[in-house]
Amino acid sequence: MAESDARVDLFLKDIDHDAVDKRNAIESEVDEYIHTQLSAEEERARDQAEAAVGARKNRLEIEANRKFAAAHNSAKRALSCRRMEMEKEVFNRARKALCAFTASPDYLPFLKKSIVAMAAVITGDAVVLVREQDLPLAQELKTAFGRACEVEADPTVEIGGCRVRDLSNGLLADDTLEARLAAQREWFLTHAKLSVNDQEEVG
Repeated sequence: MAESDARVDLFLKDIDHDAVDKRNAIESEVDEYIHTQLSAEEERARDQAEAAVGARKNRLEIEANRKFAAAHNSAKRALSCRRMEMEKEVFNRARKALCAFTASPDYLPFLKKSIVAMAAVITGDAVVLVREQDLPLAQELKTAFGRACEVEADPTVEIGGCRVRDLSNGLLADDTLEARLAAQREWFLTHAKLSVNDQEEVG
């Protein structure tokens, strides 16, 4: 009877030992499964978070670029308007100064010097074109021209100065104060750095 009980006890111990091994194997398998699933979920969550951050970053960059472009264009429009205002102010003042010059004692010597220079270029029969107000100076202008010529009023000469037309070939020499003023406009815009273009930085 004792021998039989011993065998039963040994058999039960073997069963218990086998059950413990199987339980440990199952627990290990479960632990591995849980770890694998957790790692997969963590990776999935990290990818989703990175995607969300990336999408938000892209949206913010697009929005920032849109706002910068709008501000840049607004600044360019404001600069362009101010440039035109400054250009108008400067040339209005210059025009007034030239008009005042034509009423000064220095105007006639200037006119004569201009006609002498153009007489050297215009070699044929010529007509000197001046503003209506300068017609009383006709005889002095003819004398300055140095040879026979006509002096006529030209309504397009508003500020002063003169043009000389060669009647033989139609050549026109223009030394009006309007022409001189126009020649200064581009120089002024370039040297005053008031031009606006797409490559300029607006600050």
